[in-house]
Amino acid sequence: MRRALNFTAASARLPRCLRRIVLALLSMAGLILIALPTIGMATGGTIRANLALALMPASALVSLALLLAQWGERSTLLVAQRAWHSAAIFAFGFSLYIALRPEADAQKAADTILVLSMLSLSAPTGLIALVFVYLYSMVFLSERPAAPAEFALFWIAFYAIGYVQWFKLIPWIAQAIASWRRGSPPPRSQVRDR
Repeated sequence: MRRALNFTAASARLPRCLRRIVLALLSMAGLILIALPTIGMATGGTIRANLALALMPASALVSLALLLAQWGERSTLLVAQRAWHSAAIFAFGFSLYIALRPEADAQKAADTILVLSMLSLSAPTGLIALVFVYLYSMVFLSERPAAPAEFALFWIAFYAIGYVQWFKLIPWIAQAIASWRRGSPPPRSQVRDR
């Protein structure tokens, strides 16, 4: 009996522990987005290059925070979801800014920034969008850089795949695991929407 009580107490502490971990991961992502460009500027680099470099690990930390938040409190999940949306929109805006720069290699740099940051935000299902972007680029963009509308299409592909993964599939899996642990699998039609 005592062992069951300890398990119950430990499972009650899990959401608070996850909240701290999720908030720490999101804080580290924000710190990376501020610290790397600042350090890069102090050492003589450009803010754009250092922000592009910081965007990739920050995106991965946001994705990890969102994954862990699935088993935490609802408020923690909402914070992680908003951070994911913000990171995706920031990745698009920053990549578009780089793409519209007058430098000769700006388009290639913007493509790389967008693909790598959105791939880390939508991994592992983002590989589907990566295949779409690659095939589209090989067929339609072999001789010219992507237009802003095509650039937005690439972002929408990654965003849609990531949205389905993080906001539909993963919550369904998390609920199915929780129901299985309780001993009763959920009916397919009664998966609650977070």
